[in-house]
Amino acid sequence: MNLHPMQTRSNSGIIKRKAYFASVAANSTPKEPSTFKAAAKIPEWQSAMQEEIDALHSQNTWSFVPLPEHKNLVGCEWAYMIKRNADGSISRYKARLVAKRLLKDDGKSYHNLEQYRSIVRVLQYLTFTRLDIAFSVNQACQFMHNPMKSHVIAVKRIIRYLKGTSEYGIQFRSGPIYMQSYSDTDWAGDPNDRRSTSGFIVFLGLNPISWASKKQHTISRSSTEAEY
Repeated sequence: MNLHPMQTRSNSGIIKRKAYFASVAANSTPKEPSTFKAAAKIPEWQSAMQEEIDALHSQNTWSFVPLPEHKNLVGCEWAYMIKRNADGSISRYKARLVAKRLLKDDGKSYHNLEQYRSIVRVLQYLTFTRLDIAFSVNQACQFMHNPMKSHVIAVKRIIRYLKGTSEYGIQFRSGPIYMQSYSDTDWAGDPNDRRSTSGFIVFLGLNPISWASKKQHTISRSSTEAEY
């Protein structure tokens, strides 16, 4: 039998709390914030939003006026996007103040389905000469299968805009003959399915000859992929 006395830490008066360690795997890859409250806590997004506000003021984008009677306000929201280089590194934090987007379940259903479709189809033809409404009409086309009352209000707003700008149109001017084009992509700009919208315009000399705004068929995982 082993009669050797056992000397424990407590018998020796040594008391030490046990230390417990936990490791947390964190994803260090920055992502676009979903709300203004979240973005306002991050210095990079604070700078991006301030840059956007400064640009809007310097370009005199708007002026403050009293709200006319019987008129509705169009709300605005922040859209955030991280521009990345080909190797995945961050090129720029980009914040834009935009009009609120249409949602597929925004409000009550509009039961006169055929009326909505016929009006939007007419607006589609009008984009052949009014490129300034191409994006707005493209948004309205996303809800042809199940429009809500809020979508009808948006379409009526397009019509009121056209009524007030009936003198607008494409003016062809003489000048040097050369071709140039511009394109851009609203990466993951659709809040319903996170797909991107691409747009382009082609000039012959000083005159636009072709343009389009169209949602992409697949979801892009980065701004680089969306613009490829």
